[in-house]
Amino acid sequence: MLPGLLGVLTGATLIGVGTGLITPLGFAALAAGTPQERHVRLRRTRPAAGLGPLLALRRRAA
Repeated sequence: MLPGLLGVLTGATLIGVGTGLITPLGFAALAAGTPQERHVRLRRTRPAAGLGPLLALRRRAA
């Protein structure tokens, strides 16, 4: 074990790198196991979740 500040920084770096590698792999595995019809539905609804008010105004104007 590394003592003091060096140990804390090394540990934090290793945890961050591990999280950065595992997260995309986990999401890729989830996406691979999701039925195709669910992907289509998510593509339709996902933008509206974050931009709902803006998209609603844009649709009304069109």
